[in-house]
Amino acid sequence: MYQVLARKWRPQNFEEVVGQGQVTRTLANAIQADRLAHAYVFAGLRGTGKTSVARILAKCLNCEQGPTATPCSRCAPCVEIAESRAMDVLELDAASRTSVDNIRELQEVISYAPVRDRYKILIIDEAHMLSKQAFNALLKTLEEPPPNVVFVLATTEMQKVLPPILSRCQVFEFRRVGVRETAAYLHRIGDVEKISLSDAGWERIARAGEGSVRDSLSILERVLAFCGQEVEDDDLLRMLGGVRLEVLTDLFEGLARRDAATMLGVLDGLVDEGHDLLHFWSELIAALRDLMLMRAAPGQEELLARSAEEAEALGKAASDLSAEDLTRVFQILADLEPGLKASTQPRFLFEAALIRLAGLGAVRPIEEVLRSLQSGTVKKSPPPAPQKKNPVERTAGDRPAGGRPGPETHGDFTEKLIAAVKAGNPMLGVV
Repeated sequence: MYQVLARKWRPQNFEEVVGQGQVTRTLANAIQADRLAHAYVFAGLRGTGKTSVARILAKCLNCEQGPTATPCSRCAPCVEIAESRAMDVLELDAASRTSVDNIRELQEVISYAPVRDRYKILIIDEAHMLSKQAFNALLKTLEEPPPNVVFVLATTEMQKVLPPILSRCQVFEFRRVGVRETAAYLHRIGDVEKISLSDAGWERIARAGEGSVRDSLSILERVLAFCGQEVEDDDLLRMLGGVRLEVLTDLFEGLARRDAATMLGVLDGLVDEGHDLLHFWSELIAALRDLMLMRAAPGQEELLARSAEEAEALGKAASDLSAEDLTRVFQILADLEPGLKASTQPRFLFEAALIRLAGLGAVRPIEEVLRSLQSGTVKKSPPPAPQKKNPVERTAGDRPAGGRPGPETHGDFTEKLIAAVKAGNPMLGVV
């Protein structure tokens, strides 16, 4: 029977766990130093290895060559744990067994010694789903468990676990796995499974997994069902609903020229292709984030969420946009998210935002303006024609000597600054 990739490639030892070195190293050192705790909480994003590490820990403790940080995976206890049929390793789904009665049954089971193995391990998955009464019934058992019993509570929402429970356990937080780390892992699997896919394609699948290795493998499974073993980038984009790089570069080039027609044409093409505008917003905001990082930290490619080739193409398209321009665009688009999620007409909101972006004037840093003033490179605008004073009205310059001085006493610096503003942005200079 066919086995999906997420099950086929489930890690069988600590070395195979992806992206959780801080957890696996601590557990391995604790086993080698015989400093094993009686209860653990594994908390973190779905698909990051919590249940897999719990099973590996059970293998480490019950392996015939153990306790050891490197189980053999060949003896009877290791094989039975890997196949989820070990008598002394019990897995409880807290989502369907939340009551006090279930905890009482559990307490009765653990009161007996292990049937064959060295330890009895209880893995409680989705532990945050237990009721408050069930947690309270578990407190005393966690504080003073029977000998040779180890509890492992796995949860995706640690904030819902009662603090008294957390205080009785060692807590390990499983972090999101980085895009490059996930892509490298998928690439290794692809080499074994004889899957042909570009490096950019592996990274795109890893980004779609959003830090979850299991989700990334599930996405890869869908891609293989759609494309077969030879995966083309266009087919991958169509499968994932992604946005082509050319679309993003066209949009940034239109933004650099303040060309509303170009940007609206790009949006119209995406709508015609059936793209979700919220997903396109996510791709656009991620591209802006990479551009801002490229300007703020040049040469730090490891900070970017896309390949170097894609980043270079985006940077070339947005070369005429200053860092201040990118910051303003990012802020405007970030404010667009709640409306896109709630509106029945997200396209109208997106079009209004693009028109607003096209109407933004270019921003020059104040330091640059001051440097140009000091060097005398800014041209003076001709002085305004003198106007007749109304004998009835008093202007600011007609104030008595003891009052605030009029604008003509501010000196040449004010005139130069106003001229510089007019030269850079005539509309702002008029205001």
